[in-house]
Amino acid sequence: MNNILISAINTIRQSFSHGSYANASDANLEEKINQYLHAAPAINDYVVGLDLYEYDGKKLVVVSYDESANISVGETMMWQMYDETSRIEGVEYRILSTYMVGKLQLDLPEALLSYHR
Repeated sequence: MNNILISAINTIRQSFSHGSYANASDANLEEKINQYLHAAPAINDYVVGLDLYEYDGKKLVVVSYDESANISVGETMMWQMYDETSRIEGVEYRILSTYMVGKLQLDLPEALLSYHR
C-alpha cells in the first residue's frame, strides 16, 4: 500500500510542476515517504501528512498540508480544492486534501496507513 502513497506523491508533485519523487517499485518505500515529509518545501510541496483509507470500496489518500506556510494565494486555493483520481498497478485511488474531506463531509474510518511530519 506504500506504493499508492508514493504514486500519490508523484501525482501531487506533477500537479505543482515539481516532477516525480520516487519510483513506486523502489525498495524502502516507508523511508522514502518519511523523507518526503521532511520539513523542506522544495522536496515536499508543503505536505505534512499522508493517510490512506479504504472508503466506499475505494482507496482514498488524504493529504494534510502546511496551512501556515508562506504559500501563494493561488497555490493555497489549489491545495484546498485538491481532488485527483489516479491509478497504479490497476488500483484506482483518489487524492483529497483535508479541506475537501471536510467540504464533502466524509466520515472516514481508521486509516490503513498514516505518515505525518
